[in-house]
Amino acid sequence: MLEDLAEYRTVNDAFGHIGRRIKRHWGREEFIDYMNELLNDSRNGTRKGFSTDVLQSLQSIAQAHRAKYPRLSSESPWSRRAR
Repeated sequence: MLEDLAEYRTVNDAFGHIGRRIKRHWGREEFIDYMNELLNDSRNGTRKGFSTDVLQSLQSIAQAHRAKYPRLSSESPWSRRAR
C-alpha cells in the first residue's frame, strides 16, 4: 500500500534515505516518532526544511498511516510504550 501512494514516491524520489525509513517503520509505533522527528525542528533552527511538495507529502503519508493504523495513533496510555 505505501508504495502505491504518490506522496510516498515524491518523498522517496527526493530523499531516498527518508523513504527507506518510512517504509521500514510503516505500521509500527516507531513510525509516529520518526514522523514527529521529520516534521518538527529538533536541530535548534539549523534544519533547512523541506520543499512544499515534500512537506505536504509527508503530512499525507502521516494521515494515511493514522487511517490505516488508528490504534497506533491513539494517545491512550495502553496504546504506546512508556518512554
